[in-house]
Amino acid sequence: MTTEEVNHQYQPIDQLIDSIPEDTVTGEDGVEYGKPGFLLKLRLMMVIHHCKNMKLSDTEFPPPFSKSELAELVAKPYTKAKLKRAKELQERYRLLDDKAQKKGDRVA
Repeated sequence: MTTEEVNHQYQPIDQLIDSIPEDTVTGEDGVEYGKPGFLLKLRLMMVIHHCKNMKLSDTEFPPPFSKSELAELVAKPYTKAKLKRAKELQERYRLLDDKAQKKGDRVA
């Protein structure tokens, strides 16, 4: 598959993830920090990034979530449990992507 084909295939998922607001808060130290929704969005974006990498290299991998699970993850409220789930998914798919790269399957 080409990058364009992979991006087209993942477009509905990307749109759902993009629907999460990028809310931040400025701390007393003047530093801007991401609110839970923003952190969730970043983690889910990384999961999809790793999935796209593996798809480009024709690596077999299980889907990270069902449509209903993704819809639940991107819906408010953005809880600690959702952040934890996204963090676990990010780590799992990073490891799968790394493993695929070490096999020499990576083309992108």
